[in-house]
Amino acid sequence: MKHCNELRWLALCLLLAGCAGAPPVPTSVPAAQPSSSESIEAPATRASEAAQTHFAVALDFMRRERYEDAAIALEAMTRSYPELITPYLNLAIAFERSGHADKAEQTLRAALVQHPRSALAYNHLGLLYRQGGRFSQAREAYEQALKIDPDYTDAHFNLAILYDLYLQQPSSAFLHYEYYRHAGGNDPMVERWLADLRQRMSQPAAGAKP
Repeated sequence: MKHCNELRWLALCLLLAGCAGAPPVPTSVPAAQPSSSESIEAPATRASEAAQTHFAVALDFMRRERYEDAAIALEAMTRSYPELITPYLNLAIAFERSGHADKAEQTLRAALVQHPRSALAYNHLGLLYRQGGRFSQAREAYEQALKIDPDYTDAHFNLAILYDLYLQQPSSAFLHYEYYRHAGGNDPMVERWLADLRQRMSQPAAGAKP
């Protein structure tokens, strides 16, 4: 189970590149499950033609894994178009993929100053914290995402993984896997993980008297 969950987490990181521009739509990245998209969504159609053009350049860099060039283009966009959340989110992804987790975190925090109701930004911040071993902060970030959007499947999924693998709280993990499933999450492994958690929770605690 642990191995599968880690693969799932990696898939979520990759998926964020495909979903970063839009509010989470439950298909599956705990805070929305992964779609099959391999590209970064363009800014909303209300964005100016110039913004669309600039974003297309950054998108091309991202698709070619030229993350440092993408970061330069996206950083310029955050200054020119602070009203757009997409450049911030993809800039964080570019920094993360080029090995600059600290800059990714700073970018997401800047995004939340401009867009305090972005559940997706909180979810990705939680992923960064989890990756850095900052589990309490990861939990708080996921919970904040769920305060904004209680049905955000990706955040439920990521929070379940955090409780399951890192905080060792199976009952809380079970609750959020269930939320994920009922909110529309469709990862086929969740049923297996729920069965595993049921079995673990039914076993007496170590040292308990029979």
